[in-house]
Amino acid sequence: MELQCTFGSYTTIVGQEYYRCLVENQILTTTGLELIGEHLAGKTNEDIDFIMFSNCNLEKIPKGFTALFPNLKKLQIYKSNLIEINKNDLAEYHNLERLSFIENNLRFLPDNLFENFKNLKSISFFKNELKYIEPNIFFGLDKLENVDFRWNPEYNICYSIRKEDCLNASTIEDVKDEIWNVHLSNPLKVAQYSRKFNPINSKNKKLSEDLVKIIKNDSLKDFKIKIEKQEISAHRLVLAARSPYFYNLLSNNCLHELIEDEIPFDIVDIAIKFMYTEKFPDNEVDYFNLLAGAIKYGIKPLKEFAIGKIIHSINPDNAFDVFKEANKHSELELMSTAFDEIKKKYPKIEFSDEWISKPEIVADIIEKCVKKKRI
Repeated sequence: MELQCTFGSYTTIVGQEYYRCLVENQILTTTGLELIGEHLAGKTNEDIDFIMFSNCNLEKIPKGFTALFPNLKKLQIYKSNLIEINKNDLAEYHNLERLSFIENNLRFLPDNLFENFKNLKSISFFKNELKYIEPNIFFGLDKLENVDFRWNPEYNICYSIRKEDCLNASTIEDVKDEIWNVHLSNPLKVAQYSRKFNPINSKNKKLSEDLVKIIKNDSLKDFKIKIEKQEISAHRLVLAARSPYFYNLLSNNCLHELIEDEIPFDIVDIAIKFMYTEKFPDNEVDYFNLLAGAIKYGIKPLKEFAIGKIIHSINPDNAFDVFKEANKHSELELMSTAFDEIKKKYPKIEFSDEWISKPEIVADIIEKCVKKKRI
């Protein structure tokens, strides 16, 4: 694909100088890249040490740029509607010193996100939608100088070695404590996470690996969930610790079997595996089914993951269906996002913002108008 890139010198507010490639207001695909733009005199791709994507509406972190710019030190994604990042997306950028994801829609950050980033000095997630950060996210990052999680729903903290840049955290440990406080206040977190463990200690990683081994050992499992002609085995203790639904179900009786007739097998399987591993599904699934399962079992991070996926997929053509499904689950954030797209789709209907509190009426009006071909 052809990609317009503006090359030029760039100096940060602290005096750091870069030779930057700016990609702005463009749609990126996964196909091959062909850059369009003129370098400054005497400069080449090898001089580029900073790439910035601004207002590009990205579904994932762009790939292929480290091959074009082998000496990159900094990546910034700004106001580009990014909702998800994982270890694989960031893999090619592992030699970078600075990562910045400002004013996007990120909701969750996994433990292993920066696993191979030995040179990382600065991370910014300023003004996203972060509701959960796994507590060992800083594991192995020994060179961090700046961390910024300000203006997020569950986090509002930053640290910088330049005290004048960030005043609400005295040390990097304060940031880690904030992340752990949110982690420990979540009732879904099992007892294996404790303050006695150092957040960057390998003991936590070993404990997670042990739980993964347990899920593979059928001989120790003492509970079965039957879905149509299939079944999933698990441990009562893990289910009760990880899910309020199973805690209530199992705490007062000796039940060893459950017939699940509301949630599909693949979603139950994802939910059970998540209870053991906290890993999100890599493959595409029915995210409304996933949302329903996460709500039923009370798995908040999985619920947020599903909502993020659905929000990213909303467009004027599917907004009405999303609106109806969101109403079933009383998910106001989803309803609001879908409602905005509905107003774009049906401009002849004069909806006011107050109508979102009357979803059944909105649905009835649109369905009748569509049938009569009035809109």
